Parts: sequence; C-alpha cells; structure tokens
Amino acid sequence: VIEIDFYNLLHLSKDTENLKKEFIRLIEDSLRSLDDRINLLSIGARNRLGNLDKIEKYTPKNFERDVFYLLKRMLPFTERWGREGKREADGIIVLATKDDNYFVISYDPKLTIKKKYYKLSSQESSKAVFYILDENENTEINSLTKNKGISAHLIISTKFDLKNIENFVKNIRAWYNLIKKHKESKFNVPVLFLEIDKLLRIYDIYKEAALLIKGHPEAHEEFEKALIELFSTDEKYKIINNKDLELLRERVISIKNRIGYKSPLIKRT
Repeated sequence: VIEIDFYNLLHLSKDTENLKKEFIRLIEDSLRSLDDRINLLSIGARNRLGNLDKIEKYTPKNFERDVFYLLKRMLPFTERWGREGKREADGIIVLATKDDNYFVISYDPKLTIKKKYYKLSSQESSKAVFYILDENENTEINSLTKNKGISAHLIISTKFDLKNIENFVKNIRAWYNLIKKHKESKFNVPVLFLEIDKLLRIYDIYKEAALLIKGHPEAHEEFEKALIELFSTDEKYKIINNKDLELLRERVISIKNRIGYKSPLIKRT
C-alpha cells in the first residue's frame, strides 16, 4: 500500500518541477511495492509447488496461479489472461531480443496430481492448436513480434508421458493443417514441455542471482537471452531436461562472475 500525501501534492501544485519529482517518487514506490508483493507470492508458490503431494484440495486454478507467480517473479513481462469459456492460453511470457523485437511464448499449466501423467489426448492437442491460433491473431502480440506471432507454446505439468509426446505434437500439426487448409500458412511454432520440478529448478537458479538480475540491466538482459536459448529449438518440440538446466545455471554463474563485480548492488564476501 502506497501512502499519498495529498496535502503535500496540493502544496506543490504550483511548483511544477518538484511536483513532477514527487509523482516519479510515488510511481517508483508503487513499483517497488508491487515487486515486493510478487516476491512474497512467488515464495509461497514455490513452497506449494514443491509439496503438491502433501496439499489437500489443490485445484487446477491454484496451479495456474502459482505457476504465474513464479514466472512473474523471474520475468516481469509475464501476463496471465486465460478467461473462463475462452479458447486461449493461460498467459504469455515476453522476452526482449535485438532490434526492438520480442520472443513471445504462450504457456498453459496442466495440473496432474492423482493421475500419473498429463493426458496428451487428441482433445488436448486441439485445444493447443486453438491457443496457438488465438495468440497468433492477437494484435498486441503481432505488434511485439512484427507480425511473426508467438515463438513457442509451453505446456507445464507435473509429469508427461514421454512416449506419447511425439504423437501429441503430430496431432497438433494435423489439427492446424485441417483448420488452415484453405489458407497459405506454415505451422512453425514448436511445442515445449516443462515438468514442474524443472520450473522450480529454473526459479531456484534465478534466485541465486535475483538481486543482480533485478537490479542490473545488463544482467537482466543476459538472463533473458539465456532463457530464450532454453526455450528455442529448430525441432517440432522440445522436452526441457536437466542438461538444459545445467547449461542455464552455468550461464547464470557466468553472469554473476562477469557482471557481479561491476554491480554496486552486489557485495562479494
């Protein structure tokens, strides 16, 4: 909660320069307050997601919310917009690239606690297609990507049946071709699969250098580059694995070693 001293603002109303400074201060305080809140929410989410088998009455909506908190903490330009009854992904992740362009990922959390795996059914593949089509027709996304659409579609779940992934992706492409059969369009959106323990690992890696990444523009840029590499593939799909995460951690350690020395925010002991 940000306290606003309206008496002070009224007193400064004729002092344009100081009034401007006061508004800037209020905005900065508001942003810090929001960042602190997201940080606290992400800590709670990390605890719940790491103990799913011990929580009673944990719903898919709870899962979607907690995944969002982790993503939002690491990547401020993560937005959640999945609406009830709408064929749209739960949200998007926006990462900056060169030349004022953006790497945009749609993401969709799928909770499975009682079931062994997230069911990669034909129905789910058709949903994924509509999510991808919806995001690729989104005006804001096309503005960010210079009409290239999303760079990938990310499915996050507790566990995947790895044997069925290739067939699931084939079904997505088949559905897409069926829907777009009368239009010149090439399906070029890879599907990413991220199990929840891997997401928690990404979050933990981020936390190792969170102060530096949040406070130093170069470190933040390097971290986003590392994530773009993690979420990029020339193949039709990618299962993010432990080797990928080790490479990510090496990149973060490199960022700490290279930029940390220069950052006034980091004190080395």
